[in-house]
Amino acid sequence: MSMKPTEMDSLLVPYLQAVAEEEAGRQVEKLMTEQAVPLINQIVSRKLGFSPLWRLDDGADIRGEIVLQLLHRLRTLRANPTAIPIADFRAYVVVTSYRGCAAYLRQRYPQRWRLMNRLQYLLTSQPQFGLWRNENEEWFAGLAGWGDEFSARRWFGSERVQRVLNDSLPARLRGIPDATLRRVSAVEQMAALLTWADSFITLDDLVTIFSHWWNVQDDTTPIDDTIESFGLSTNLETQVGQRMYLQKLWMEIKELPVRQRQALLLNLRNGSAPSALMLLPALQIASVRQIAAALDMPAEALAEIWSQLPFDDMRVAAYINVTRRQVINLRVAARERLLRRMRDW
Repeated sequence: MSMKPTEMDSLLVPYLQAVAEEEAGRQVEKLMTEQAVPLINQIVSRKLGFSPLWRLDDGADIRGEIVLQLLHRLRTLRANPTAIPIADFRAYVVVTSYRGCAAYLRQRYPQRWRLMNRLQYLLTSQPQFGLWRNENEEWFAGLAGWGDEFSARRWFGSERVQRVLNDSLPARLRGIPDATLRRVSAVEQMAALLTWADSFITLDDLVTIFSHWWNVQDDTTPIDDTIESFGLSTNLETQVGQRMYLQKLWMEIKELPVRQRQALLLNLRNGSAPSALMLLPALQIASVRQIAAALDMPAEALAEIWSQLPFDDMRVAAYINVTRRQVINLRVAARERLLRRMRDW
């Protein structure tokens, strides 16, 4: 394969020029492990920030989707030498990661996304504010007079974000948050925050702060992939109610479409312990045969994989013959339906 050194990042050359597929596999694994994944983890962790809006497994969903996008792009480059080259792979990973986070946020958290658009409009429509974007497509807000200091002025750190989210606000911000916007306008609240901060604040951090100040919430309490999400307690006074809750939950799970049941149950987690499915027979909510029927598989087949559960998304996808993205979408749909059905319990 011929290429000009200036056209393609040298990091990609060993993968693109590998003759044997086995060697190409080793090179792409090394590329992803050493170069891409650390950047993805850093960016996704940054995007999640301190926001209480995120589900526990959002990070895994976003990281997995970004990795799949990168692998698809690399395979395209290897298969088609005339494809547009990647001149800087690490920069490409950064941009892909930010875009992946934005796409996931827009789809999964519409209220937060609308708040982000609202804050963007506020920052660009009022002359006292400014909004700047760096080379990684990350937005930063500040006062208009700071424009010439974008690369020099300090940034608003995560510790200070946490401080603003605490119940005890800094003295200069006490009385400023006002969700009604009648006592303190949105412009006044933004001005007070930026003046106190005296530093650029990422748009993501602003969304986290103002979602807390203005009580902006998405419906993010679906049935989660952890045993804690069942709300179980060792308090004997509550065990009867919990058992009734689980019985109702199991009845609603059985009413889900089969693919949604499979995506949810095969991945159902119990923290660091074995699969949460094991809870159901233990509490006599459902037998192994009943769980197998819900999964549309023979009881013998479930018994064979029982000790291997929970499956990760890739294995669930292979097991039920769909894509990983479809597994995630199926599980989200299942949770949302269960949330609606279990709302009054």
